[in-house]
Amino acid sequence: IDATGSDVLASNDVTLVATQLPQNSNGFFLTSRQQGFVANPGGSSGNLCVGGGLAIARFLPTLSLSAGGMISGSVDLTDVPLPPTMTGMIMAGDTFNFQLWHREGGPLSGMSNFSPGLEVTFQ
Repeated sequence: IDATGSDVLASNDVTLVATQLPQNSNGFFLTSRQQGFVANPGGSSGNLCVGGGLAIARFLPTLSLSAGGMISGSVDLTDVPLPPTMTGMIMAGDTFNFQLWHREGGPLSGMSNFSPGLEVTFQ
């Protein structure tokens, strides 16, 4: 997972991008103010890296992965899920952690996995 654009709040230009994923599947981004570690949550093939005892919020609506195994979503820095209050603005100096939770084996498969985590400190 990576972020493109700018970490400067005034630009409001952040896009989360994840690559090398299963083709033609779906997933959504998660966010939390803290990092954490939960091995294979819910029977997933991967590990949850966000949370750390704080709430985890679903950051963007469910998105479809491309035939090339890529997914991206723009982030509106003026209206984001902020655990535990759930929505609001990111402030300068805030650090957020992001991760993608995605299906493995197609959109109807019961298997899931997680991307590596990403930490961003906004200016």
